[in-house]
Amino acid sequence: MVLPTRELAVQVAKDLETASAKRPIRILTVYGGRAYEPQIEALEKGVEVVVGTPVA
Repeated sequence: MVLPTRELAVQVAKDLETASAKRPIRILTVYGGRAYEPQIEALEKGVEVVVGTPVA
């Protein structure tokens, strides 16, 4: 899922986490301004949903 702003991506990811609280769904929020290594590691481990922002 691609969203226009970091704030919206974080909000949507939280909402998805709340909605999937009783299911084993891994959600990852990816955006600039934070270290890429932990984000890449999380992707390599596997997730069901990626929420992020495009690179400007």
